[in-house]
Amino acid sequence: MLFWNEPLTLMLKKIRTRITDRNLWPRNWWYSGPKKDDRHADVVKMLHESHSKAINKTMLSILAVGLYCLLAVISASDKSLIVSSSSIQTPLVGTSISFVAFLRVAPILLVLLTVYLHILYGEWLRLENKRMELNIPLATTGEPTIESLPTIFSITDRRLPRFVTTFIFYWFVPLILCIMANKTFALKELILQTFYFASVVMLSLLFLQINRCPKEQRRWRNTPRWFLCALLVAFMGYFPSHADKFRRPLNLQREDLHDAWLQGLDFTGADMSNANLKGANLRMAQLSGASLIGANLQGTNLRGASLKKAQLNEANFQGANLGGG
Repeated sequence: MLFWNEPLTLMLKKIRTRITDRNLWPRNWWYSGPKKDDRHADVVKMLHESHSKAINKTMLSILAVGLYCLLAVISASDKSLIVSSSSIQTPLVGTSISFVAFLRVAPILLVLLTVYLHILYGEWLRLENKRMELNIPLATTGEPTIESLPTIFSITDRRLPRFVTTFIFYWFVPLILCIMANKTFALKELILQTFYFASVVMLSLLFLQINRCPKEQRRWRNTPRWFLCALLVAFMGYFPSHADKFRRPLNLQREDLHDAWLQGLDFTGADMSNANLKGANLRMAQLSGASLIGANLQGTNLRGASLKKAQLNEANFQGANLGGG
């Protein structure tokens, strides 16, 4: 038994040594150390400047697209989620698409811009390390040093610019995606895909932030980030079986939906009070618990629609088709 324990203990010790050493695999993949860079100082200076400008432009593009998406989502009513005639222009491209399609396409565009930003920023960090390395001998000899450009992401001596930069790089896009996901939570078929898309993006950026944290700050800065990652992963596991609890009812109060094709849609718990549904096709629609107080349902097709526990006070059903099936 002792003979068996000794090699096992030795093996576990070797495994622990390898895992805790950041210069060995697998930790050298996660905490990648500085690589040897033999590029000339002039080349480093030129690349540093070009990457700085590219990052600034990409940051502005992300802010512009993100704010456009935010305004579009906030200003759009829930009617745009169910009426196919509602259209909106895609950012940058300018093509008119339905609002539901916009809620699918815009997040992908934001993520593509974010990926491009972080590819540039990763290379900029390597160039910044090389710049500081080259400045050491230049400073000792009194020669002019390579200066870092005064861009918002390279300002480290002021808290506000550093906070704004961190927010744009790692939290702005997840925030916009969460707001857009909340908009889609009124549609049962979009809840899971928009939730997981936003969650995966947030988790990826958290891991990237953990990876890029300076060595001397990792313990106190990365601990809450790892905790947040664990919470997010746990919530991602909890969400599928409880998705209906997070679904929000459609707000269609006083909306004009006359002659609209709404067949088979789920309006459970929706507020449709005083809505104009004259001539609308609501066949097989799910209207359980919906508020139809004062709604105009003249000539509406309600064949097979579920009106269980729906509030129908003062609703006008003149000429409505209430036949079953």
